[in-house]
Amino acid sequence: MKIYRFVFILIIIFQVVELMAQDDLKNQTAPLTISSDYKNIPINHYLDSLHQQYDLHFAYDPSSLPFDSVIDARYKAQTLSFILNDIFKNYQPKIEISERQIIISSAYRNLAVNDYITIRGVIVSSENNKPLPMVNIALKGKAIGTTSNHEGEYKFLIPRKYTREYIYFSSVGYQSQNFPLPLGDTILNLSLNPLTINLEEIKVSYLKAAD
Repeated sequence: MKIYRFVFILIIIFQVVELMAQDDLKNQTAPLTISSDYKNIPINHYLDSLHQQYDLHFAYDPSSLPFDSVIDARYKAQTLSFILNDIFKNYQPKIEISERQIIISSAYRNLAVNDYITIRGVIVSSENNKPLPMVNIALKGKAIGTTSNHEGEYKFLIPRKYTREYIYFSSVGYQSQNFPLPLGDTILNLSLNPLTINLEEIKVSYLKAAD
């Protein structure tokens, strides 16, 4: 009788473990859904809010589309693709989504993904080797950029036409760095040095108040 009871308990444990594994797999493969409730918000501000809330990184040329146009962004559990297509339904730009990097462009609609260079890596502080979040990464002099996430990781898709340009890394409190853009996909890990600002000496003197 005890053996049957033990076998029954084992069966129950296996079933619970299997259900938990199925739930984990379902959560891993579930697409990202977004909910928002904004009224009269500029498109660029809305994209910034998506970046902050969902760790999404947008690259676009502000002059190519009306990113300063005001919209009502009221969505409930919608996919990112649905939201972007709805926002730009009157302009039909090219929208490319690669993991959490999104490129929105009207000038490069006919280009394939092969027409882009992918630069990825991790940015840390040289002082303590800790990841640096929110590092600005851009092409110098161009309105194309992204930022590192909370783990210091970044992925930057850049049109191949800019292969002679420089990629620029900057963060508040750290020395900026720039590198020539490589000709192909590259892993670029780097550490930023803290920025030291020398202040002029200030002398403090005691003055007795007049009677």
